[in-house]
Amino acid sequence: SSGASVVYKRQANRSPNGSKKKADTAKHFLRLAKFAEIPNLKKLQEWATATQKAYRDDAKKRSRKRLKDEEYLYHARLLREDPTWGWALAAQLVFGTRTSEIWSIKPFEESGKIMAEVLTVPKSEQPSEWRITPALTQEWARSLDILNVYKELSIDKAEDYDSAILKTLNRRYTKWLAKKTNSAFQAYDLRHSYGFRTANMNINITTASKWMGHSEAEHRKTYMKGYNESDAIQTLKLIRQQQQ
Repeated sequence: SSGASVVYKRQANRSPNGSKKKADTAKHFLRLAKFAEIPNLKKLQEWATATQKAYRDDAKKRSRKRLKDEEYLYHARLLREDPTWGWALAAQLVFGTRTSEIWSIKPFEESGKIMAEVLTVPKSEQPSEWRITPALTQEWARSLDILNVYKELSIDKAEDYDSAILKTLNRRYTKWLAKKTNSAFQAYDLRHSYGFRTANMNINITTASKWMGHSEAEHRKTYMKGYNESDAIQTLKLIRQQQQ
């Protein structure tokens, strides 16, 4: 089996370091080793684990490369008229939801302000709570006609949530987005853009975290830690606009 391990590793190493193909090869090997109970493969298992970790770490670095808000808005406007996914893309930008939460968004207008009721879908948990999330940029919500709703699937109550169905739906949505934008960004980046806008607008963490449906600690770790020079400049611009 050790000879086979060397051959397997040599074959896998033909893929570039940090590539998805190499990481997937390592993942398949770990599954094979587990179910086939192949002995004496400790070193190869260590290599496979390290290979997958390298890919995940590299993916995290890539996900930190944010587009400007105007660029996200450009794509949302360009694709808004798509009959299947256009509204979903616009709504995720406007309300900063997780991808699995898009299908529960119920936008409404109250006192001249556009907001939405959203089913909070935390990781590895069955959702049960709804939250109110405002459109941070009201003019975006209106220009994207966000009150005119069309969803491929509508989740009206928590009991409607089916993770298996949503997984398939989300895969179709994200593949469409990658194709239409040439993978310029991922769907989840729209949520992150909302989070950074809350920081730019000096919205306190307690309020912003409630709007986004996660803890204050998560909000602080994700959005305040990633706050950079361009965010500081944007914040100063917004402060000047408010003072005028």
